[in-house]
Amino acid sequence: MQKSNKSLGQNFLKNEKVADNMIVALNINKDDILVEIGGGKGALTEKLLNKNFKHLYVYEIDTGLIGYLKSISKGHSNVSIICESILNVDFEKFEERGNTLKVIGSIPYYITSPIIHKILESENRPEKVVLLIQKEVSEKILSKAPKANYWANTILGYDAILIDNVKANEFYPAPKVNSASILMTKNEMDEKLVQSIGFFKWSKFLHYAFRSQRKMLNKAFPIDMLKFLNIDPNLRPQDLTKDNLISMLRFTLRK
Repeated sequence: MQKSNKSLGQNFLKNEKVADNMIVALNINKDDILVEIGGGKGALTEKLLNKNFKHLYVYEIDTGLIGYLKSISKGHSNVSIICESILNVDFEKFEERGNTLKVIGSIPYYITSPIIHKILESENRPEKVVLLIQKEVSEKILSKAPKANYWANTILGYDAILIDNVKANEFYPAPKVNSASILMTKNEMDEKLVQSIGFFKWSKFLHYAFRSQRKMLNKAFPIDMLKFLNIDPNLRPQDLTKDNLISMLRFTLRK
């Protein structure tokens, strides 16, 4: 099989236990529509094939790996190997009555942000998302006030937990940084909130709020608004809870 393609940010997972834990976290059921982002050399794909699901869509942009992925999935009529970037895929195509959408993947570091945003901005947002990403990004996503940041809040609608910390030597070739696998599970109450607000408005507001994370709120927001909402103007963005941020956005939208 071909070597990794550096231009595609390829680092192939070697640790089977990490792959097993990711699949267990996805909690696959027979009515699930599964989307794997980056089939690679099949570390996750081969294990997914042993599960009972409605359909599995595997996306891989490296044409040199498509043949191998098709060969290991031969005989599985409910598996589609697709040579296309997930960033070009409309998640609404996976919407089927009575089925649940779940996403899994080991994500190249250089497109982590676009991929996560792609998932979050979709109208048909997955019930569960399991991703193997750069550890630094996972720590941001899992952060809480008073150390929260843009990433921790942008996943509004999901509860995120750590599955495994994964050292660089668990990949081939080994990247320069460590990784982590995380599980994001849809929180229906918060999902209604983000749908009512609109993800793009929420994301834009967070970019504004966290653009100067170390500056006090009174440098970016009107004092009268903060006082009306009972938010200390001397706090910094990282101190704000999810409820604080939602109330601030709603206040600005009603003007």
